Amino acid sequence: MASAIISEISLEFNSGIPVYKQIFNQLSNLIAGGRFASGDKLPSIRELSSALGINPNTVARTFLELELKGYIECRRGNGSFVSSKPIESVISEAEKEEIMERLFNNLVAEAKSRGLNETDISKFFNSKKS
Repeated sequence: MASAIISEISLEFNSGIPVYKQIFNQLSNLIAGGRFASGDKLPSIRELSSALGINPNTVARTFLELELKGYIECRRGNGSFVSSKPIESVISEAEKEEIMERLFNNLVAEAKSRGLNETDISKFFNSKKS
């Protein structure tokens, strides 16, 4: 499972978004989206930092934030695991708004990097409304 988690993470070092925040955003989205089940073991800090080619302190900071937000549980001597708490009870309305804002900003940045603009995005979303 740990290698599956590692393969889901991609970093953009020139994006202007701190690396720890990129990892947090991706892992929290994967967990909230149900990609990983309650109790799934995450890779160790050293394993993840080595695989991503980053400082272990960056991963430690990410794991701390994930734990504080309730996405993961760190068990001393055993590692870090996806939280057994239902994710709905973990995310406040303010956090949901923050997540949606972050996802939207990521979408716009990705679209612009591929030659699309706000009008293209707006047309797409309007076409998806029921």
